[in-house]
Amino acid sequence: MHRCVIRDDGNYFVPGGDLLRQALQLPPNDRAALVEGLITSLDKPDPELDALWLKEAESRMAAYRAGELGAVDADEVFADLGSLRTSSGGI
Repeated sequence: MHRCVIRDDGNYFVPGGDLLRQALQLPPNDRAALVEGLITSLDKPDPELDALWLKEAESRMAAYRAGELGAVDADEVFADLGSLRTSSGGI
């Protein structure tokens, strides 16, 4: 989502717009490297969140091993997802 800045003269601009235009002029491999670098810069580990997900995963595995939690074959899940995607026109 771009944020527009309205200037005193009533015109507006999108911060980074010039940068985007320049990036789009790069060769595909360089654009891909730029995207990867930007995504990596946003993906900051959160030890607290990681610990919560680990606890959840361990709890689910324990419930599965104890017979308290069932499992669904991955092929079935993907087939159902494909059916949902087809019937609803997309996800």
